[in-house]
Amino acid sequence: MPILSDYLRHSLNDLKRSVKTVSKQYDIIKLFVNFLMTEPAFENNNEDEALLFASEFYLKKYFEELSSVKELSSVTVANYDAQLHGFYGYIALKGFIDENPYEDGSLVGKGKSKLVSYCSFDEVFALISCTNNERERALIQFVYDSGLRVSEVPRVSVADIKKCTEKTHESIKEDGDVFVTSDYVALDVKGSKGRIQGEYNYRTTKISIPTLNRIKKYHSSPIFKRNIRKFTSNETTPAFLNSEGSPYTASSIAKLFTRVSNRALKRGLITRKITPHKLRHGFAYSVLQSNDEGTQYLDRLVQVQFMLGHRSLSTTQNTYTSIPVEIYKTMTDKNGEPITRAVLMKRLVEKTKIKIKVTDVK
Repeated sequence: MPILSDYLRHSLNDLKRSVKTVSKQYDIIKLFVNFLMTEPAFENNNEDEALLFASEFYLKKYFEELSSVKELSSVTVANYDAQLHGFYGYIALKGFIDENPYEDGSLVGKGKSKLVSYCSFDEVFALISCTNNERERALIQFVYDSGLRVSEVPRVSVADIKKCTEKTHESIKEDGDVFVTSDYVALDVKGSKGRIQGEYNYRTTKISIPTLNRIKKYHSSPIFKRNIRKFTSNETTPAFLNSEGSPYTASSIAKLFTRVSNRALKRGLITRKITPHKLRHGFAYSVLQSNDEGTQYLDRLVQVQFMLGHRSLSTTQNTYTSIPVEIYKTMTDKNGEPITRAVLMKRLVEKTKIKIKVTDVK
């Protein structure tokens, strides 16, 4: 399929999209090709020809099948439409086709975003309660309080945590004649989803002081100090180590959440499985609800955009359109007054911390 190959090379080399993104583009376009090859009108055409001859009629027929027969969500169908829109725009510009079926814009209505599946504070508490050691408890709280993707957590180093500690001394701000210490500190993130495979998309998030202090106590434990002797510097020493004293991977973190989530389910503490990405959504909602992170909702929304690494504010706004009633209730006191994220993290530490003994081996 030389025309499709040409488009994918353009996407990879000229637009600097990642291999993962280009692979997804191929999958989506190839699914459309497979649909076309079942249509009698294209029985004498090869796959490239089918793509070139496909009209607006067949594209709309395909999207209707995705919605009604395969029951894909409107958001997914809109994404398929956007990918094919980009493909036909490119081949029209290159002169491969005379008429662009997307001449008048997208062919399906914009997908209506549903409220994202988030992890509430109560669910985080349940997960942490089902772990047997402070090492895992500190890791789970960090994932919830930082908004990091599971692929980004292993890149956080001891040096990064030490920089956060140094920044706590810089985070004192003057409010009139009173000096007020911030409850949050900036954490530099080597983010995923860079435009080129292997390239980091650097950004800054904020973690609460209670979470930072929990990690620092973990780092000062005898077992952590023994395990980091194999590393040459703080820059190369991971902030979190597994039971064997080795660095976590994205896969092993995901398995940890699966294991702990299953325990919580069996004990009746939660009603569904909790994945690390649900904690990322929970983090976003906790920032939006925390009135000490911006006096206006838009201020907090902009913070969420940068801390999650969204390129566009509209992406953040479309995803987190409103705060679900359930999460609102867990972040307010008995009088309905909002509880800040830092206060919630402090309570989480107080209720779940486990003392690390000198004799601990894991």
